[in-house]
Amino acid sequence: MDPRVRRPHPSLCAALELHIGWDAAYELAGPFMKLDPFDNRIAAQAVGGYPLEGVRALIDRALSFEGKFAQVIDQEDAIDLSEAIIQDLVKQGWEEKRLWSLASEGFRYSPSRNTLMSPIFAGEEDL
Repeated sequence: MDPRVRRPHPSLCAALELHIGWDAAYELAGPFMKLDPFDNRIAAQAVGGYPLEGVRALIDRALSFEGKFAQVIDQEDAIDLSEAIIQDLVKQGWEEKRLWSLASEGFRYSPSRNTLMSPIFAGEEDL
């Protein structure tokens, strides 16, 4: 170990590390973890049910105003209403039939706003 490199105390390292056991790129999106596997035979997916609240709180505190703005306005954190996402939202009290209807219209779920977002329209060609 290079003595010139400052490292946090070992007791802090264990509390700061997050190990993900998938061979994939991942992104935290509210209560979901979006996974994009490096193996093309495995579909990208959003997974719920992990205790990500603490990690989400740390990320939200570190995110700049521009980053938060992009999440909300540009819908960067919006995820497709897949079957797994719909089932997770139903467990939270959302109406399943309505979710399926909105999914067919292109609506997406925004974890940062805990709401459904309509498709983005850029111009008349999108109408």
